[in-house]
Amino acid sequence: MMKINFKRKKQDQLQKLRIDFYKNKVKKQAIEEKMNPLPHPDNTFVSLTNIQKIYPNGYYSVVDFNLNIKEGEFIVLVGPSGCGKTTTLRMICGLEDITAGALYIDGVYSNDLEPKDRGISMVFQNYALFPHLSVYDNLAYGLKVKKVYAKLVDEAGNQVIGIDQNAIKELRKEKKWYLKNDPNSEEIEKIDHDIEEYQNKKIPLFIKRKLTKKEIDEKIHRAASILNLEQLLSRKPSQLSGGQCQRVALGRVIVSDSKLLLMDEPLSNLDAKLRASMRSEIIKLHKTLHATTVYVTHDQVEAMTMADRIVIMDRAHIKQIGTPAEVYENPNCLFVAQFIGSPSMNIFDVEYRQPGIYLSNILLKEDIKLENIFMEFYRKRLEEEKEALQTLDKIYEGILLEAELEEAQKKIEILEKIVTEKNYPLKFGIRPERIAVASKSTKKIQLEATILSSELLGDEYHIYITIGDTMLLMKLPNTYKFEIGDQILITFNESKCYIFDSISGKRIV
Repeated sequence: MMKINFKRKKQDQLQKLRIDFYKNKVKKQAIEEKMNPLPHPDNTFVSLTNIQKIYPNGYYSVVDFNLNIKEGEFIVLVGPSGCGKTTTLRMICGLEDITAGALYIDGVYSNDLEPKDRGISMVFQNYALFPHLSVYDNLAYGLKVKKVYAKLVDEAGNQVIGIDQNAIKELRKEKKWYLKNDPNSEEIEKIDHDIEEYQNKKIPLFIKRKLTKKEIDEKIHRAASILNLEQLLSRKPSQLSGGQCQRVALGRVIVSDSKLLLMDEPLSNLDAKLRASMRSEIIKLHKTLHATTVYVTHDQVEAMTMADRIVIMDRAHIKQIGTPAEVYENPNCLFVAQFIGSPSMNIFDVEYRQPGIYLSNILLKEDIKLENIFMEFYRKRLEEEKEALQTLDKIYEGILLEAELEEAQKKIEILEKIVTEKNYPLKFGIRPERIAVASKSTKKIQLEATILSSELLGDEYHIYITIGDTMLLMKLPNTYKFEIGDQILITFNESKCYIFDSISGKRIV
């Protein structure tokens, strides 16, 4: 009992040291970035570079997040609950502080900007409508307090031409700051030059003002026509269905004319049928507005059907970024392979013996090149671990260094044993829709399977089969006739299966 308590106490101590180490690392990163700000990448509308989010208690929710978004792109952040996707969205909109890293929106460094100054609109999971206001007033609320830059006109309606006193005032403020904090700066001379130019140059003048009632009314009716809300403008939220409430929430986005739209699981409160129809509404809205959109969901079906690109997250890290087709056809790790696709990919343990991959004594995939591929993969991993071992004393110290050295040595010993014995720890992946009943004429590998159970989903069956002691799921059309317990021969396209390292989860083939 004392040994168990001692071991647990040591693990708790190491965990605390690791948390403190990461907090200090992120703190150093933030200090370095203040002295040398990270640059804005070219040809991007929203840029997140080396973004870190760590809380005072040491809990980290986003680690080394890097993403560049082009103007007009529809990006979906997807992953299980607690992976950091909503925190990332909240950092973009300014509801969460960024611990370290750089956020640029439309070329402007936005880490410290107030949410109202970022040019964004957000759709929340719970609609966030005012229950005592009508649909019209809910749409108008933000517009009534919003100020916009508009032409300064005279009584005849012509734009006023003159000297921009506001710009001169701002430049004088900036000069005053430099005179107080850095009196020898070269910027002072540049500011004086700009002030002189503004004083001697007449330009069209603009004024920051509130929208008129007519402008607000035009925006609301335009949004209502896009979302089919014209007949509902006088109703209150309590008189609307869930889908109608969500359309009102989307209407507030449209009337704001924001350059960046953020959506945090906006469809999760709706039933399945309504979710499907609202997905098409949001896609249509995106095509109409051409607005850059970042959408958060845990539903991979939403991600696959809506996104231009998907960002798949797990445990605060990005696992893969790509188009829906890319992440479906070429998952880079076990997590992505199992998370993307409905139903999930079949994953099971296999072993390599010449001439191929075996499940127990059943040959699944035959390829003489596989041995070289596996050997190269594990040798490369071994070299990487040995190189990492050499740098640990430059990163860690004390008890934490000892623990990291011990852990690294264990990894090296495991990999050396794998390379020496050629006993590769492999997992095999095949999607249910890529398993088929074998025809007599097929030349592919055929496997004997037993039908265990089935689920009818309209035009197809989801059939659970067993090969030896391993259970798999396959899809078959509803015209297929079978009985539970039937013995069948199955086959699959060998080029459409995947092989992963079961230790790191990385894809090998």
